[in-house]
Formats: sequence, structure tokens, C-alpha cells
Amino acid sequence: MSVLYIQSFVLIAYAICSLVIPLKISTKGKILVLLAVLVCGFKYVVYGMTGGILEPKLPPYVVVTLESLFASLLLSVVLLIVKDIVALILFVLRKADILFCHIPQNKVAVIVSVIALSLGFYGTFTQYVTPKVQTLEVEIKNLPHEFDGFRVVQLTDIHVGPILKQDYVQRITDKTNMLHPDLVAITGDFVDGSAANLAKEFEPLKDLQAPFGVYAVTGNHEYYSGAKDWMDALSQLNIRFLNNENDIITKNGAKLAIAGIPDPRAENFGFEKPDHKKALAGLPDIPRIMLAHEPAVANEHPKADLLLSGHTHGGTMFFLKPLIARFNGGFVSGKYQLGDLTLYVSNGSGIWSGFSCRVGVDSEITLFILKKAN
Repeated sequence: MSVLYIQSFVLIAYAICSLVIPLKISTKGKILVLLAVLVCGFKYVVYGMTGGILEPKLPPYVVVTLESLFASLLLSVVLLIVKDIVALILFVLRKADILFCHIPQNKVAVIVSVIALSLGFYGTFTQYVTPKVQTLEVEIKNLPHEFDGFRVVQLTDIHVGPILKQDYVQRITDKTNMLHPDLVAITGDFVDGSAANLAKEFEPLKDLQAPFGVYAVTGNHEYYSGAKDWMDALSQLNIRFLNNENDIITKNGAKLAIAGIPDPRAENFGFEKPDHKKALAGLPDIPRIMLAHEPAVANEHPKADLLLSGHTHGGTMFFLKPLIARFNGGFVSGKYQLGDLTLYVSNGSGIWSGFSCRVGVDSEITLFILKKAN
């Protein structure tokens, strides 16, 4: 939580220095703008005072408003950094007697504020939109012809909690069923909050229609929210969790393996740590799909053909992708080919209520169609 407070402080401080102080308005006006900046940046303080960041005891519309304002502050700081870089260049050019031009601070402040607030509120409210379907054909060596055209749908990072509820789960369930999957894979971060308060929100998942089953692994937010209770509750909805284990799917005598590992946070909460070698142990030489919440495990070269993961939310905002990739083994969004291993990092089928603005990064339900490699 302290890291989040520091993040908020840095954003507020930069906005004050780059936006508020240079304004050519009255002191009273500057104080009002300063108060507006503080309101935009204090969401984590409010969450901490009302139940915590995972499950604040606030109405959804209040959480959405706080999220939108914080996103607007972040976006304004990004725009202000661009403004300051331009200002520095203009300063150098003036000193060199090449160009005489000044940035009109008041006009820039208005433009930055309008753009940031518009994108902040729009990007936050898009979380209510049912995710788009991303379709990807994946070629796998030695794939039996019985599995050629096999359809796997991935859901991940749904993050039911303060904002997203049962109606959202129902919509992604209905959309998933419309894709006629053979198998559904859910790669963690179902929830933000306790099973006692939120288990009923997942009831639509019991209607998932996949003849070869619904498989899942835990994400880090399950451990923050009581992983054992959640695995017990979700298992009652015909969802099978793979904790360093595998299952073999048989179709007309042909075989395909599905394996899964828990999130690395498992060890911090007294659970078994992820072990991809154990998860794949004992399997014959057959095609293998592995589920892992965090994509960095791909750098450990698990002996799988297709690795499905999430966790990054696709970077959430397009300009954050390089930063998010740096903390996730170099992976952030989409397909990566690592030798014979195909890694796919989903943008997520929902959004975390603690950072819930998407800009240029859509949520998704992902359909994989397995094809035999030539």
C-alpha cells in the first residue's frame, strides 16, 4: 500500500509543479486548482479509510468516479511531461537565438485538463463494455487430426469486486458460449474481495458450455482475497483448478494435455509454489497447453506448445506497455513465439478496480483455434 501512496504523491507533486504553479491566475484560483489536483490523487487514501483497496465499502459510482479522477491525473502528468520537454527544447532554441516562442501556460493547462478528464472518464467507463473477441489460430507440431480445429476460449483477469458484478459475468459467459468452445481456460484474477461477499456473483459461470471442461489457475488476487475459499467456491461451478498438475483430454482416442501452475504469490500465503516441471510431469509425448497467470514463466522454457497467461491487463494504457513488460519478463500483450512455445498474454476480460482505466488497450475474450503445423 505504501508504494501506491508514493505513486500518488509523485503524480500530485508533478502536477502541482508543472500545472498549478506556472498558472497566471489569482492566488484563490491556484488554490482551487490545487484542491482539484489533490482530490484526483487521493483515491488510495479514501480506499484505505473505507475497507481497503481490494474491497472499499463504497457505492460503485463513487469508486468509478475516484478511478476516473485518478486516471485523469495520471494522463495529465503524461501530457505535462510532454509539455515540459517541448518547453525545454524551446528554451534551448531561444538561448541559441534560433526560435523565439513561449508556451501559453493557461491555454496549455486548459487543453491538458480537458484531454485528461475526457480520456480518464471514457477509459474508466469502458470497463462496463462486454469484451471484444480476439481470434487466433495456433499451429502445433504433432497435433492429432482429431484436435485440428479444436476451440479453446481464454478468460482472465475478470476482477469481480467493487465495480464489476454478476451481470458482467453473465455477459462474458453468454459471449463465450456463442463461440462454441471445446474447452474454456481461465487464467486467474477472478476477484477482488472475499468469497463470503462475492461468491454469488460468479453463478453464471456454471452455465459455461464446453464439452471438454473448464480449467483454471489462481492469480495473485485470489491469494489477497482468500484463495482456499475461492477455489472451493469456484470448484462448485464445475471449474477445475490445476495446481502444478495436469489432465489429459481424449478425443476419439487422440490425446491433448492441459496443465496449470498457481500464481507465484501462492508461496507467500502458505500454498505450494509454482512448478512447471511438476505440472508437466508424467505426460506422454503429446501436445501440451499450459495455464499460468503471469507470463514471465515463459522465460523458464516450460515444455509446452501453448502457454496462456494474463496478469498485465495488456499494459492498461498504451504508453505504459514498455513499463509493464519490464516487470513481466518482457511480455505484456498478445502473441509471442519462443521457439516451439507459443505464449499468449491476454489483455484481460475485466479490469482491476484499483487501476481501471483503459486507453488504447481493449479488454478481450480470446478464442484459440488449434491447427496442425505443416
